[in-house]
Order: sequence, then structure tokens, then C-alpha cells
Amino acid sequence: MRQVLIHPGEDGYWVAECPSLPGCISQGLNREEAIINIREAIDGYVISLQADGISVPEDSLEALLLAVRANCPLFQGKRSLMCFNALDLGLSDSMEAT
Repeated sequence: MRQVLIHPGEDGYWVAECPSLPGCISQGLNREEAIINIREAIDGYVISLQADGISVPEDSLEALLLAVRANCPLFQGKRSLMCFNALDLGLSDSMEAT
């Protein structure tokens, strides 16, 4: 099993990336199709590495999901940054700055 990041692309497609396998990226018309396609891409990537006698990288994801609110009159001059650990979104830290 591999961790995958899925996000909307600029062209209306959904992009799926597997960070632990550099360059392993796919897309789909919707999230479900992107998931199906990245599964195939991961399988092909791993099979290719094994066929070439190259070790398969461990699965790891060291990412931070951030929600940043810019300094804007609508927010009364405050800036805020919310940090979410991508591995455990149940634990979040929030910082407010003026």
C-alpha cells in the first residue's frame, strides 16, 4: 500500500501523485478515475524497478497541509496559518498573528 496525494489540476482533471515513488504521477477525469490510474501507475513503476534489479523505495510521506489566510481587509488585518499533519489530520495546530 502506498500513500497518494490527489488534487485538482489546472486542466480540470484530477492529479494523483505517489511521493514515495519519484515521478509516479497519473490523472483522471474525476477522483475515482485518478485513483484507479495511480494504482496502475504504482504497479507498473514497482514492476519496472524490480525487473531492472533496483530496490523499491519505502513508502513515506512527510508533508504538511497548510491553510493560509492572507493579510486582507476582509480579515481585519490579521494573518493566520493553520497547520495539519498530513499523517494525522486529527491533530492540528493553529497560529494567529497580527
